Amino acid sequence: MRICFLLWGCFLCCGTSAQKRFEQFVGLHVMTDAQGYFFGPAPQLGTDYQLSDAWALSAYVHPFYARVDRQYTNGDFEKGYFLSVNAALLGEYNFGPNKRAPFFIGAGICYQFIESRWVDNFGRIDIDRSMLLPCLRLGKQWKLSRNSLTAEINAVGPYEETDIDPVLGVTSRYIEFATTFSIGCRYIFSGKRCLAPLLRLCNKPLAHESHHSK
Repeated sequence: MRICFLLWGCFLCCGTSAQKRFEQFVGLHVMTDAQGYFFGPAPQLGTDYQLSDAWALSAYVHPFYARVDRQYTNGDFEKGYFLSVNAALLGEYNFGPNKRAPFFIGAGICYQFIESRWVDNFGRIDIDRSMLLPCLRLGKQWKLSRNSLTAEINAVGPYEETDIDPVLGVTSRYIEFATTFSIGCRYIFSGKRCLAPLLRLCNKPLAHESHHSK
């Protein structure tokens, strides 16, 4: 039962009056960090709410994890890992002459958690931060017979940090134009069709429990 309640919470389109406006999606991206040290696959899970034919709200979760462990013949080495979790809410606008294959652009706010460790010949860098940042999504959507497919770019940032050297008193500014950057695709399930498997999954244990409670 707890699993079912969690699934219902993740899929916000349980209200019958709004089911047609909600569209769930799953995605797969290739993501990198701001410096481009880490690359790897990053799944994406979320929900779109259609405000109109042109406008939508989009919410998603986008985790990413990658490791580096390199040894060079001259004795140099690089070792570390990068973990990030992006939870974003965007307003998205569809445009273009072809309504079956529109372009789209979205912007909003992202809560980002980053944990990173990096060690090489020159020293060590540790990053632990959680913050709200701007986020951007742009790409193209192809509407299939029932569902949709997108090709897109996602970015979170910019991020600025100011450090003051306690000895020299020198102030330095550090800017990341995109703390994470990814290219990938999403498969969007339209309307009630996306809920059918979830309804079947949750109704089975409910029916089983009601039978034993009698």
